[in-house]
Amino acid sequence: MPPISKLLAGYRKLQPLPTGVTPQLNRHQDPPVRLILFDVYGTLLVSASGDIDQVELTPEKLIAAAAPFKLPFPVDRDFFAFVMEKYRHTVTAAWQAQRSDTRPYPEIDILAIWSQLLEELYAEGRLTALPDPDEQRRIAMVFELCTNPVTPMPGMKETLAALRAAGIELGIVSNAQFYTPVILHYFLNGTWSDRPELDAWFDPELCVFSYRERRAKPDRKLFDRVSRVIAVRNIPAAETLFVGNDVRKDLIPAAAAGFGSVLFAGDARSLRLYRDDPAVAAFRPDYTITALEQLQKVCQL
Repeated sequence: MPPISKLLAGYRKLQPLPTGVTPQLNRHQDPPVRLILFDVYGTLLVSASGDIDQVELTPEKLIAAAAPFKLPFPVDRDFFAFVMEKYRHTVTAAWQAQRSDTRPYPEIDILAIWSQLLEELYAEGRLTALPDPDEQRRIAMVFELCTNPVTPMPGMKETLAALRAAGIELGIVSNAQFYTPVILHYFLNGTWSDRPELDAWFDPELCVFSYRERRAKPDRKLFDRVSRVIAVRNIPAAETLFVGNDVRKDLIPAAAAGFGSVLFAGDARSLRLYRDDPAVAAFRPDYTITALEQLQKVCQL
């Protein structure tokens, strides 16, 4: 078993925190459900930070990440404090450089960020050697998994299997990085692969990851890509559900694309209701679930 998969296997299983939300599993004149799209972080996966965008980097976390994986960094707090600030600056600069009127919610490429950061550290003499691309990929993944532990949401695998067995197509629209499919592959298939295959669970044409599109939710274009695919397949948008934990990023753009909206209120860490924003708080999802298994009742299985 590769070292990174040992890290995933060794996680203490994260338990969702109660939200106090009441499920709403029925609505008047429910259309049949032919396709369900999922968010990943906070919906399919319990995330210690609650969201891929909320990862908190500290020198202590970076040192803890580097030590057991023999990463090519000096074990020195001042060095990691410098790396942390440089990382944040690089991410912010990359995001601002990509933002425009036509791309209001850009998605950075975390591998490009690490590549630039490591090249600068090497040029400044802070690293004795420049890590090769495979090592850069490993560094990015180790830091993600050590700073933002994730485990499967209870009932994830069983629910996906039941929905597929019922003939419902499954897809993903999620803010993500290259390691997101790798992590999902591991939790769903029980094997480690740097070239993950999720075809046994999700239709590849219906999987939209932000890092591939260079756009992040709530950008409607991620949902529009799915709309084009299902139009060719004659799947009505009204017979498609989107399941997510964030009203602004997930449900409002999904509803704007014509999809049914399912609020996943299963973990207080990741539930985003925006009650202080009247425009967002006024949104009413078609369904509210507090456990993934409740999707079977929503779909009348």
